[in-house]
Amino acid sequence: MSPSDFPPLTDISEMRIDPALPGAERLRIFLEAAGNPYRFRVGETPVTVVYSDNAPALQRVLTDLCRHTL
Repeated sequence: MSPSDFPPLTDISEMRIDPALPGAERLRIFLEAAGNPYRFRVGETPVTVVYSDNAPALQRVLTDLCRHTL
């Protein structure tokens, strides 16, 4: 398969979701905007979300990433 066989990834870099909304509403807004919640991009960076029983929690990984890059 070539990259052109896949639909283009949605860029979520400009997405803004009100943190005061209930969690279920924030999730609904994200899912509607992102399309595929497992494959999207942030700017030019493609993101693929996968789950593993042995991996650290996604929130911890993203928090560590932000601490080291910002």
